[in-house]
Parts: sequence; C-alpha cells; structure tokens
Amino acid sequence: MKLHRMSWCLLGALATGAHAQVTELAHPQWQALYEADQLAQLQRQARTHLAAHRHDPDAVLALALAAEADADQGEVALTQARSCVDQQPQGAPCQLALGMLMSQQVANGSPLTAVRYGAAIGQAFAQAVQAQPAYLPARAALVAFYLNAPRIVGGGADKARAAAAATPPEQAQYAKILRGQIAAHDDQFDQALKEFRSVNAGDDAHLARRLRLARMDFGLALMEDGQGERARAVFAELSKDFPDRAEGFYGLGRCALQAKQFDAAIAQLDQAGNLAGAPTLPIDQRLGEAYAGKGDKHKARQLLERFLKQPGMLKGNVDGARKLLDELG
Repeated sequence: MKLHRMSWCLLGALATGAHAQVTELAHPQWQALYEADQLAQLQRQARTHLAAHRHDPDAVLALALAAEADADQGEVALTQARSCVDQQPQGAPCQLALGMLMSQQVANGSPLTAVRYGAAIGQAFAQAVQAQPAYLPARAALVAFYLNAPRIVGGGADKARAAAAATPPEQAQYAKILRGQIAAHDDQFDQALKEFRSVNAGDDAHLARRLRLARMDFGLALMEDGQGERARAVFAELSKDFPDRAEGFYGLGRCALQAKQFDAAIAQLDQAGNLAGAPTLPIDQRLGEAYAGKGDKHKARQLLERFLKQPGMLKGNVDGARKLLDELG
C-alpha cells in the first residue's frame, strides 16, 4: 500500500532537549506561522530574512515549507535549496529542503520529472541523515522515500525498515510512527494500528501532529486501496481524538463520497471546512463532487470554480476539478 503523500507531511527540524521534542523550524515565530497555516506570511518573512542572510538553513527550510504543494513557489524555493546545499553540503536542513522540494516537483509533474529527480531525492534525504543521525525529520522523509520510490531509483521496504530501526533511542515514540507507516505499506493493517495507538504523545505537540498526519495518510491509503470500511474506522478514531482538526472529518467525507452517500459526505466536509487545517485540504473539490453526485450542477460548479482559485493545491486535484467542470458543462 502506498502512502498518500511522499515527504512534506513528515518534515520537521532538529530534535532537541531531553524529551527529543521535534519542531519543523528552529525559529519560534516561523514555527507558529507554519502551525497556523499562515504560509503566505511565513514565505514573506523567510524571503526577507534570506535577503539579508543568504543560505540560512532555517530560512531555506521555512521557504520550502511555505511552498507546501504549490509547484510554482516550490520551483522558486528549489533554487534557494540548491544554493544552500552548495554552500553547506553537510547541512541537514538544506539537504532536507532540497529533497522535499524535488519530491514536490515529482508529485506535481510528469513521469519525466520523476526520472529527473527520483534518485536525487533519496540521496538528499540520506545525506541529511548521514550528516546528522538524530535529525528525525530527515529520517522520516527518507523512510517515506524508500516506501514510495521504485527500486530503480533506490526505493525499497527493506531499506525503510533499516532506516526506522536506526532511529535514536530517545526518539522511541517517533519510531513507532515510522514502524506504523511501514506496516501500512506491507498491508499489515492491525500492526499499523497497533503501532499508531501505542504512541504516547504526552505534552509533545509536534509528536501529536506527526501522528495525526500519519494516521490521515493511513486512512487515505486504505480508502484508495478499496478498503472503505477500514478507512472509515481510522478517520472516525482520528476525528474523535482531534475534534478541533479538519483531517478526520475530511476523511469521513471522502469515505462517504466514495460510497455515494452524498448527503453524509457534504455534512462531514462542511464540518471539516470550519476547522483548523482546512486551508490545506481540497475540501471544495470534494464538495463539488458530492453536489454533482446529487445532481445539483449549479452548486457543484460554484464549488469547483472556487476550488480552482485556491492556491497550493496538488496538480492531480486541480486536474480532477477541471475535468468534472467540463463534464458538468
């Protein structure tokens, strides 16, 4: 089973302190902007900082994170990441940003893009881990690469297991998430759930965030694998554990949509749209699909047209929305 996303949902920064708590960015204000999904402001601040402090690793990583799934912005940030690596080849955040942005280009590009960047993505993540073995975000991204990439460019579940097993002991809770993702890839549903449920996040908000995103990935992968009931159970648990976040309700909406339960899908997606995390999800696209399924073409067109104005959406979602609009006439 393939993970739904490749690397950027796994990104973070240096593990620090006795509890190995992990944040995406060392700069507290930038971290706060990222967690609040204020990506445009994060991008502006990172660019301003880079104008005065060229090749600053944290600013380069901030720029990469701010780009999220926006391929155009990601291509601009990719230039900064390459320059950062040239200046600091052993800089783990620079290598991480480079690998993340190349994987983003693959996700939004043609098969030729995958050929162009495939092996280089894994090399960037591996170099980041080699330079700093305790750098958890690079290890998490490397595991995701191994699970998603074909062997011809360096992928392989055996490599993912080895990378997860080498996680430092102080990051044991994070290692459970990696093992859960590997179990999901191996279609070991019960084992994946066992690993995810065993994670004790405590007061580590960043660990909780990683766990939430990994569980969402798991649910989406199950759904896309045709295991709708199992996916629904994962999302129901996620919405119960994180009632103030959009991910679980969005997943429930996707499951209902797949089952052609259009009214239920609309109810769940509407709820997701009012919660934290909604701006990063293609909620209007899925609502458009639900209304189209109900036969309300006018409402469907409104939602799909609004979705196409939303920045930072993956190419596959954009193409799907445009195709449905053409079909609606």
